[in-house]
Amino acid sequence: MSATKVMVIGLLMQFAAVFSSIYAPVLQRKWGKSNLGLLVRIVLAAQVLPVYACLGLVFPWGGLRTEWEMYIAAVWFGMLYGPFNSYARAVYGELIPPGHESTFFSLFSLTDKSASFMGPAIVGLIKDATGNIRLGFLFLATMLALPVPVLMRVRMRKGGEEAVAWSAKRLGVDEDVGEGEEGMAVAVPLAVE
Repeated sequence: MSATKVMVIGLLMQFAAVFSSIYAPVLQRKWGKSNLGLLVRIVLAAQVLPVYACLGLVFPWGGLRTEWEMYIAAVWFGMLYGPFNSYARAVYGELIPPGHESTFFSLFSLTDKSASFMGPAIVGLIKDATGNIRLGFLFLATMLALPVPVLMRVRMRKGGEEAVAWSAKRLGVDEDVGEGEEGMAVAVPLAVE
C-alpha cells in the first residue's frame, strides 16, 4: 500500500474511534449494560480481527489479503478502540481505592504503555522467526481471549467496597460504607484522628 493509503487507514481508524466513543454510551443505555458488561463485549468483538486474519493460515481467501479488507479492518478496529480505552479506564476507576487514584492510574498508564510496546514487538519477533505475520495474529487472539474469563469474574460492587475498606485502613479513617451514584460503594468518613 502507498503512504497515502496508509494515511487514509489511519484517518479512518481515528474517525471511527471518535464516532464510536460518542455512540457507545447510547448503546450501553439501550442494552442496559454496565461499564464492565460493555467492556467484555468490546473485548469479544475485538477477537474478530485476529481470528479473521488467521483465516489466511487455512484458506486461500480472506485473512487481510486485499486493500478493501484493510479499510474494513481499520474501521472495525477504530470502532472498538475508542470505547475500549474509555470503558477500560471507567471500570478500573470504579475499583480504585479512594485517595489512591494517582497511584493506581500511574500503574494503569505504565502497563498500558508497556503493552503498546511489547505487543507489536512480540508480533514482530513471531513474524521474523516464522516468516508468517498471521502466526502473530494467533498470539493477538490469545492475548484478547485470556482476560475475558477474568473480567467475567469481577464483581464491581464487592470490588468497590473492598477498595473503600482498604483505603480507609491505609488512611487510618474510621469509615462507613455508604452508596454513591449508581449504587457504588463510597467511603463516608466518620472521624479523622
